[in-house]
Amino acid sequence: MNKRLMLVLVCMAFTPRASQTQTAENAGTKVVIRNTFGGQSSDNTTYWTADRRRTEFRHAVQRTKEDGSVEWVDEVASVFIVRCDLGQSFTLKMKAEEYSVAEYPPKRLTPEQMAARGTPVAPQPTLRIEIATVDTGEREEMFGHVARHVITTTKQIPLEGSHTQAQETVRDGWYIDVDRRISCDPKPPAGSGSGFMAIGAVVGGKEMMMERPEFVDIGARETGFPVKEVRTTTSETVPATGVRRGSDSINESEVTHFEAMPLDPALFEVPPGFKHVER
Repeated sequence: MNKRLMLVLVCMAFTPRASQTQTAENAGTKVVIRNTFGGQSSDNTTYWTADRRRTEFRHAVQRTKEDGSVEWVDEVASVFIVRCDLGQSFTLKMKAEEYSVAEYPPKRLTPEQMAARGTPVAPQPTLRIEIATVDTGEREEMFGHVARHVITTTKQIPLEGSHTQAQETVRDGWYIDVDRRISCDPKPPAGSGSGFMAIGAVVGGKEMMMERPEFVDIGARETGFPVKEVRTTTSETVPATGVRRGSDSINESEVTHFEAMPLDPALFEVPPGFKHVER
């Protein structure tokens, strides 16, 4: 190849048209969410394209510097990757440099399969889940989208035969219409409470019968992407005294970064040198 032709090819590689093609092929979204619980915060970062997704889970670790002082460093502890083209998900443990593989989407067990495994399932609903959704009508612009203020109250009500405590969670949040689903994500069942769902518990070292919930919707459920959300959960407990009392927990999440951008395909690959282990 002569020098003149080589120069033409190099110039073509850096034209705006070539750059736009690469952007279209690798188009994706990056979102950083800060979660705060009990005064401690951690950031999770998610990257997604049409058929793959990567979520990085971070936590704070304590390190000793050369001068002997101690500092807290936020580092990636684990990564979860979904590849629709492979029909698989990958869980990476970054410090151990290990990964495991599973089928995606995972198949939900039927009542017959659970029975075959020796896990009893309640024949009738034992838990009522009431979901009340209220749109306050407030609107704000966030990350180039119109966000709506919605308050959702979910009540977990034990029915006859239940071994689950009563609980109420209030989600006070702002939501935008962004499709986070990738091509192989399981579709939610049509209608409230459709499909089979069971919740298990172990009491005193013995596996109890699986709960069977029923769902009651009050208002249309909020399905948007939460940009800000405060979740307050109140649970009833039964101490040794036998007196029932409520316990509260507050969990906050907020999007700190939201950007549409081209993504490096290497983000969705298992890093070289990682060892495969069974889950």
